[in-house]
Amino acid sequence: MANLLKRLSPLLVVGVFALALWLLSRELRQFHLHDIRNAVGRVPPSHIVWAVLLAACNYIVLIGYDFLAVRSIGHNLSLRRIAFVSFTGFVTSYNFGALLGGTSVRYRLYSSWGLSAVEIVRLIVVVGVTFWVGVLAMAGMVFTIDPFPIPEKLHLPFQNVRPLGLMLLSIVTVYIGLTSRRNKPFTIRGAEITLRGFRTTMLQLLVAAIDLLFAAACLYVLLPNGLGLAYPEFIGVYLLAMVAVVMSHVPGGVGVFELVLLTLAVVKTDENTVAALLVYRVVYYLIPLMIAAAMLAWNELRVGHGLVVSATSQTLRFLGAIVPSLAAMLTLLAGAVLLWSGATPVVQARVGPLSTIMPLPLMEVSHFFGSIFGAALLLLSRGLQKRLDSALWMTVGLLSGGILVSILKGFDFEEALLLSAILVILLRYRKRFYRRGSLLHQRFTTGWVAAILMAVLCSLWIGLFAYKHVDYSQNLWWDFAVHGDAPRFMRASVGAVALLLIFAIRKLLQPQRNSPPVASAENLDTAAKLVRCSSRTDAHLVLLGDKQFLFNDNRTAFLM
Repeated sequence: MANLLKRLSPLLVVGVFALALWLLSRELRQFHLHDIRNAVGRVPPSHIVWAVLLAACNYIVLIGYDFLAVRSIGHNLSLRRIAFVSFTGFVTSYNFGALLGGTSVRYRLYSSWGLSAVEIVRLIVVVGVTFWVGVLAMAGMVFTIDPFPIPEKLHLPFQNVRPLGLMLLSIVTVYIGLTSRRNKPFTIRGAEITLRGFRTTMLQLLVAAIDLLFAAACLYVLLPNGLGLAYPEFIGVYLLAMVAVVMSHVPGGVGVFELVLLTLAVVKTDENTVAALLVYRVVYYLIPLMIAAAMLAWNELRVGHGLVVSATSQTLRFLGAIVPSLAAMLTLLAGAVLLWSGATPVVQARVGPLSTIMPLPLMEVSHFFGSIFGAALLLLSRGLQKRLDSALWMTVGLLSGGILVSILKGFDFEEALLLSAILVILLRYRKRFYRRGSLLHQRFTTGWVAAILMAVLCSLWIGLFAYKHVDYSQNLWWDFAVHGDAPRFMRASVGAVALLLIFAIRKLLQPQRNSPPVASAENLDTAAKLVRCSSRTDAHLVLLGDKQFLFNDNRTAFLM
């Protein structure tokens, strides 16, 4: 049962994401996309500057999490290295989730600096405990001292959050009491968990408190009216939104974070509030993500060129292991961008001059194939993760086509630049994709299916929100005009969804492939003896028992 729930958990995340989008559409039903675009342009530059400064201060404070964690396991890494891994780890975690982003980045960097796998796991646990203890303590204090009212439409049994605050403070009090009195580790399912001392716990609370104060302030200075809440009350709402994001497991908390804030707003929200949330996303999430990506790329290049030959070969081996996964994520992003672009109206200032030199049929075809290419890239990203050479060259072709249609459909040069950067990365590491095979024969995990579904759902939601004022009818399908964005969205969405459905049906109907026979006990025993003489730890994968072997004549070596 537990294994079934683990497999279905990504689909539950999709359900939470879809529910959040539906509820968010109800909260934003009175707004139009062009009003929000105009409101983004009206955000005062001074507010944006303050938000950038507060975000920078927040990411500096975040260093404290990793600093305390590194010192707690007895290591003396330099502050420069800790700051580097803290910034890149938190940025990737905020955007992609802890397991997909922050954990992998921390493991990569800390392992390259000599920390063992066990130490890194302990370190990550300390970082997580520090965050959660701080959130519970801050939320408990804010909810108890200055509780904000709960909207009647939620139909909860209490009128404000003070009862919740008292419960959270009780949990933190118990934790502090345990850290001050218990020195022996806890054993949970065979794993030992050691609580930090009272002094370390107080430092954890201090770091987490300052972190949350800066993070909430970064958004508060952008909001035109603070949601009708004083700053202490707003901190409580912000903490509740952050907890909802972490519990939902939706990457970046897209939709969930905004829904909680808009639901708990005291005053009626307007397009300026929505614009502030969008600007906050750019300032706190996207800009740091671009900086972190550049820093990680520079670090890999520097390490690759600055070490001795043996260390360089290890780095190249590591790059060979992670390039397919990174390429898959970038391709998934490219596909999502093409779908989302096809769901939004083109910029009128660009399409006007373009329409004078571009035939309307070419614009229509470009828009339609842009979404088709996007849906295909979502599928091909799985093939890249499996290192398929066919998936690589198909992706290269679709990215090239995507660059062309991005220009033709509305001179979307930002989109074309993003696709070009991903294309260059794929071509640079094309030798990493060497496996022969068909994408139809690859297994799509529930996590991968969930990622594709969320990209498509987000695209449909954006389009329906952007064109909710349109009077939909059958005649709209055959409406071709320069400013006919809604009909183009309908046709492109149907084409993209049809492509995904055809692929899914084709996979379901294909005959099941026979599994290769299990290796004999004699071959497995011989291989195990040879592995003990190998200096490569990955050679012990032979002990899984799912490999086939090709021995030499003397049975002193083998391929698996």
